[in-house]
Amino acid sequence: ARARAAEAEADWSSFLAEVLAPSKLRVDARGAAEGKEGEGGEGGEAAAEPLVEMPLTLTRRGEGGEGGGQEVVTLRVHKGQDASEQVFAFCAANGLHSADEVSKLGGLVSGRLEEAGHAREEATSAAALVVRGARQRREGDYSAAGAAFARALHHAGELSEEQLAAAKSGVVEMMRAERRTVPFLEAMARGAWEEAVAFLETVPREERSAPRLQLLEARAYQKLGRWGSAQRAAARVVEASATHSSWERGQPRMLAVALGSAAALELGDGKKALDFFSSVLKYDPDQSSVREQYKKLKAVLKLTEEAEAQLTKGYNHKAVKALDDVLGKLRGMDVGSALFRAQLLLKLCRARSAMNKHEEAMHDCQTAYRAVTEPGPGVPVSPARVREALEARASAHEHDKNFDGAVADWRAALDKAPAGEKAQELQQRLSHALDRQRRWQCVDPSDRKAWQDNRCGHPGDPKSGRDHRAVLELPANLDQLAPEAQCGWVNRQYRKLARVWHPDRYKGVKARAERKMRECAEAKEVLVRQLRCSEHKGR
Repeated sequence: ARARAAEAEADWSSFLAEVLAPSKLRVDARGAAEGKEGEGGEGGEAAAEPLVEMPLTLTRRGEGGEGGGQEVVTLRVHKGQDASEQVFAFCAANGLHSADEVSKLGGLVSGRLEEAGHAREEATSAAALVVRGARQRREGDYSAAGAAFARALHHAGELSEEQLAAAKSGVVEMMRAERRTVPFLEAMARGAWEEAVAFLETVPREERSAPRLQLLEARAYQKLGRWGSAQRAAARVVEASATHSSWERGQPRMLAVALGSAAALELGDGKKALDFFSSVLKYDPDQSSVREQYKKLKAVLKLTEEAEAQLTKGYNHKAVKALDDVLGKLRGMDVGSALFRAQLLLKLCRARSAMNKHEEAMHDCQTAYRAVTEPGPGVPVSPARVREALEARASAHEHDKNFDGAVADWRAALDKAPAGEKAQELQQRLSHALDRQRRWQCVDPSDRKAWQDNRCGHPGDPKSGRDHRAVLELPANLDQLAPEAQCGWVNRQYRKLARVWHPDRYKGVKARAERKMRECAEAKEVLVRQLRCSEHKGR
């Protein structure tokens, strides 16, 4: 699973490097427009002597359309660079949104290259370039689309009137679209996810509906932990690029499948995650890697449903076995997420707590709580998930008679609950825990003030206050035994439990051992006095 995760991250790096390259091109183009030389030491090509260097005087318009003065900018083409791409980039960077300007500059650059002996014959027909530009436009590769339209305009004589009109309108629209999407691409390149999403929302919907931009949008939402938005954006990518062809690792649509399925699991929607894999197998049934993941996830969901059913029926042992199997299967899957595992651990916590396996239950709850409160760098914490973890841990504390911990967790959960029925339910649970905490603090009936302050009831009532006999696990028929036998049971049980809970010997959580040891000592002290064990000693 770690190897597949590393491969997936490498695929993302390759995709981002390819898609975000146009934003770097835009930055370079702006630098050239301002008359800046390329920085040296980056491979040598950009810093080498350009094949074409054309100083141009541009008239800038001021505010209100008034003249803003003239500025000299330089159009450069270096060895290895595509002349049409550079012309398109130059025009876009300098606001020359005109097909005529692109054609004129393209002709000038081609002439200079021909004079210098660097002319390159176009291997693709002008009509094919228009078709290519239209396809790249649909894919959201506006820089490449603009360059294709610009190259087609250089061979305008080969185009029909309809094709020429498409090339002219296309090159202008691509410059405008590229200019609008550049801030988004640059923010993505910096890892400024909030900024990237904000920029993308200013781009018209028809321009950001291209699959590659949708995939970048999904990636930004993923990094922000906005799983619902990430899942929807990934689903749009898969839908737009679904064809009966080979679905290979590293393709944008395969990246969308991995991202969308992971986002669905973060939301706890395993069936939606399964739908992403089904989409691949519908169009490419021979995709072995996806088929393997599909089978594993389907088995996981089936086991999870079985565990839910067992929990509902109160069959906690069977539920624990099913949940352990689920966690085992998730370890070998690509789509497993820490938050999805946290949801399973909370179920385990509840089941083990009901089985009186308090130490294991608390470990599960604590692990889940850490996962939801520390979801990872840049991922926001979900108050709803934190509240769910607090509720599970509070219930586990109550089962373990740790009412101080239960009250603290119920209060914290209530603070994170929205107003309404959920808040009322949590308030009731908190009130119940406070009542149990109050009664648990009724330790010694001889302490009349504490007994009255905690409203513990009649001192002679065995049901009032803490049940010390339950603490020492004494037999139910203790009252039917002789006084000496009763005291013998108290002493034996205390020694037995002291060996279990003594903090120096206990292997689990020391704080829990100290609490249990203190409760046992208090129970022995009260019971020895109530049963008058000192009077029966030696009889």
